[in-house]
Amino acid sequence: MNIAVATNIYKFVEKDTISFADFRDFVFTNPATLYVKKTLNFFKEMLVRRK
Repeated sequence: MNIAVATNIYKFVEKDTISFADFRDFVFTNPATLYVKKTLNFFKEMLVRRK
């Protein structure tokens, strides 16, 4: 991850929009995990293709 991106994301921690644990998870683990945790209906509108 780009340092500028991480710096901009950390501003959400400073504003108490996300926790430091969420920031650490986003930067070092998996960005999709943070998005899915914050958006409970993430998969609700997803279409599933069948073969």
